[in-house]
Amino acid sequence: MSGKCAVFKYPKITTKNEWADRADRMEMVLKILTGDTVGATTITVDHRRAHRAIKYFRQMAAGRKRGLTAEWNEMIQFCGRHHVDMNWLMEGDMTTMVLTLAMHTSSRDQPRLRIV
Repeated sequence: MSGKCAVFKYPKITTKNEWADRADRMEMVLKILTGDTVGATTITVDHRRAHRAIKYFRQMAAGRKRGLTAEWNEMIQFCGRHHVDMNWLMEGDMTTMVLTLAMHTSSRDQPRLRIV
């Protein structure tokens, strides 16, 4: 990836349902990281940040005015620490996540991908 990463921008227009979907995806991440999955017992999860991020998404779904808050920053930090793809979390778009995984393929001819 040569030090480049995709840039995520705060969503401009968002419905309450989209915020609820984001909270659901964040809860899914937390469940996977702390559940009965391979390696989950060896992963150190920042529960405080995860729960604050979920709280932020739920408040936005309930009609809270948009704003960059401490909870938003906690979510960004949690996603960075646990390598959660922001495009998937915020938009439900798995493209970047799948392409990033494909960059580490064991295929003889690895794809030449770049994140812009």
